[in-house]
Amino acid sequence: MTFQNGKQFWITNFGLTIIVNLVVLFASIQRWTELKIILWRSVWLITLVVYISVISLCLIGINLIIKPPKTFVQAVDHLSHQVAEIENKKITRFIAGLIALGILFLIPVVKIQLRVGETIKNSTIDPELVTILFYWFLWWVLWAGIWLTKIATRQNWGACFAIFSLSAGISYEIFNRLGDVNTYPFSLGWSEASRYYYGSLVFAEELYGLKLPLSILHPSRYLLQSIPFLWDDTNILTHRAWQFFLWIGLLFFTSLSLVQKILKTKFSFLFRGLLTLFIFLFFLKIGVYYHLAPIIFLPLLFYSTDRPVSTLTGILLGSIWAGISRINWIPVPAVMVSLLYILDQTRSNKTFVELIRLPFIWGAVGLISALTSQYIYLYLSGNQQSLEAAGSSFTSSLLWNRLFPSDSNPLGVLIWIGIYALPFLYALRILVLNSKFNKTQNLFALFTLLVFFLGGLLVSVKIGGGADLHNMDGFALFLVFIPLIYLSSANNLPDINAPFSWAIVVMALISPLIFTIPNLRAYPEFHEDYNQSGVRIIKNLAEQKAKTGEVLFINERHLITYGMIDVPLVHDYEAVTLMEMVMSGNSAYLERFNQDISTQRFSAIVSAKLNTVQKTEGQFFEENNLWNSLVASKILCYYEPLVVRQEPEPTSILEADETKLEFLIPRTNPGDCN
Repeated sequence: MTFQNGKQFWITNFGLTIIVNLVVLFASIQRWTELKIILWRSVWLITLVVYISVISLCLIGINLIIKPPKTFVQAVDHLSHQVAEIENKKITRFIAGLIALGILFLIPVVKIQLRVGETIKNSTIDPELVTILFYWFLWWVLWAGIWLTKIATRQNWGACFAIFSLSAGISYEIFNRLGDVNTYPFSLGWSEASRYYYGSLVFAEELYGLKLPLSILHPSRYLLQSIPFLWDDTNILTHRAWQFFLWIGLLFFTSLSLVQKILKTKFSFLFRGLLTLFIFLFFLKIGVYYHLAPIIFLPLLFYSTDRPVSTLTGILLGSIWAGISRINWIPVPAVMVSLLYILDQTRSNKTFVELIRLPFIWGAVGLISALTSQYIYLYLSGNQQSLEAAGSSFTSSLLWNRLFPSDSNPLGVLIWIGIYALPFLYALRILVLNSKFNKTQNLFALFTLLVFFLGGLLVSVKIGGGADLHNMDGFALFLVFIPLIYLSSANNLPDINAPFSWAIVVMALISPLIFTIPNLRAYPEFHEDYNQSGVRIIKNLAEQKAKTGEVLFINERHLITYGMIDVPLVHDYEAVTLMEMVMSGNSAYLERFNQDISTQRFSAIVSAKLNTVQKTEGQFFEENNLWNSLVASKILCYYEPLVVRQEPEPTSILEADETKLEFLIPRTNPGDCN
């Protein structure tokens, strides 16, 4: 890269480095002030000097680039030629590649070893200052890795930035998710193992000796999660590994399908490969759930402008799957195909009515097939009497505060999705301005984005949501899908060295890293003997109580699924469904629950630790308050926790590494439970 064609690139990077150092500088000053550190007597003075020096050097660099002396231009060009000669040596490229790979490993090692972001007991090191220094260090290590990647691959700076940052983002995301593939016997989180139980219902007769209705919530997800029961119904590790495979395999295949179907071979293999990896990482970070992937790739695989029957088949298949997946995804297959079709008609002279005739038919076919598949599923799955439960999304409360920073979501949905969406919207703006599409086509594309954006916001504020971005999944899909179509019609790639464009590219590639690296943790070291002791305690108590009546597992029901506890299954009131009915205010379901609890139908109940505390703040406090008032208070009035461990002191709370359980038995004298 000569001086002239690299000017904008280096101006942008110096500018970004200034911003990074200013953020780190102000954060450090604020923390130094809080700790009452006297800088001129502290080693932190050196850090302050380094921050200011870096900012000053970057400002000088920008000034030299904007108004370069002739000698400076010559020196830079000479240095570029010298570097190019070094890069031509195979041994240099090999060593550079190895060191770049080493840097990929170095980042998580440093993060985990220093326990960045964690409060360490009895440590004199301030965790906030360590965190600030780590992320400052990360900026420089990132650029070192990019430079080494450039030497190793001899690609341009933009490609090397993408190669290294995407390699890091995907590697770390996979590393984080692999941590959940383990043999821990209890649920990792409130509802993690519940998902395996719902998958097991497909084989209920074989596993439980009962014919049970399938899940009414997210049916397609549990159909996919049922597959490992074909060969392994005793090992939770198998099912955790299968879920990991579904996340990685289906989302990668979907990303590949999008790029290959829309861009075909128009752009270079490297560009299409990097774009596929970027979309894959984007979907993982947003939380486009794997059971939604067929809704995307089925219409794509069957779409053809020359084969209307094949296209209609793709819409039918995608819509049938959408009907048993998520309500807000029902229109997705028809909308995707309609967008492809309408934007394919660039050279046609069709009127507006002629243009939307086929999309209207496709939309009707998609809606009818999705609703039909939903109805057929309700009938075949044994949920004919559960129509009110199936529509729980329509009766749940809306918490509009989740759109903004809160205890449940420190950034809020709007800011968070805005960070991810800005690069796509900027790219779309550039592509629209340089496209051959007419106003009708552009409006159709932009209207689609707006509708799915507003729909995502509405679903995000439903009680139980808003803590992450997975409810913005439909909007995320079209953020990818629409720019891809516009890009496929472009004659060449937009110039990323144009003013502001390179900064947007950097933002797009860095954002996933910003939200991934903080989650890097050492894999947990479980206390296997202690945890298995907990399983044995629950097993002994449950199997003893099962001799006198039904034992209800609200939580940890998978212990029955995998044969760790041998008691007859009580299908009602599993935590995930019970919570959904509480949030949606399903009066018939809750009346039945109250009746069963007040008559002490169950000889024992296994539940996560219960309390009746009502809060006004904290993560998911609205959901917790509902659960505590409608579930916990009712149970605790008619049931009492049993002492489950005597040592080191008597306790009714059965603790494991990630779990707190209670084993409850009927009270002899219930209190006033009105």
